[in-house]
Amino acid sequence: MPQQNNAQGGILRILRQAMSFKRLHRDERGSVAVEFALLTVPFFAILFFIIENALVLWVRESLATSVVDTGRLIRTGQVQSANMGKDAFRTRVCQNMHIMSTYCETNIRVDVREFTSFADVTFQPPFDDDGNFLGLNATQYQPGQRQSVIIMSLFLRWSPALPILSSYSNTPDGDILMSASTVFRNEPFK
Repeated sequence: MPQQNNAQGGILRILRQAMSFKRLHRDERGSVAVEFALLTVPFFAILFFIIENALVLWVRESLATSVVDTGRLIRTGQVQSANMGKDAFRTRVCQNMHIMSTYCETNIRVDVREFTSFADVTFQPPFDDDGNFLGLNATQYQPGQRQSVIIMSLFLRWSPALPILSSYSNTPDGDILMSASTVFRNEPFK
């Protein structure tokens, strides 16, 4: 008989444990904390991805606005009459990018070339034949004279904070190279 009691006690113990698991299964306290913990990482990853993408788009738009605004200074002869040099013009380009001006100074390539006609205009890519970036200072600065045809190109290197954005990279080192260009004829300024 004592073995039966032991067997019954063992069965009762197993049943009690099963009942306690069932009770835990019904207990939903803390489930919100667990669910939040599981969703926090993907939520913040998506949030930061959206923020960085928005920042990249904003910088590209600032670059496009800057090429138009500073190109207007060349087109109207203000750069030529002020004898604005390459460095001063580069600073002016960066000032037009407002908040990005400090980052711009060390990461922008400004290329201004003069041609006699629109048919002669050629775009100078920022890479050599082997795909290497030519650098920020390997540029020309020719604001031209009256009625000259000018191509102005800006190239800005952007280092993404999130590794996932390096898939947008167009440089060997994982940076994003943004560009904006404009072609125009200088006005007949004096």
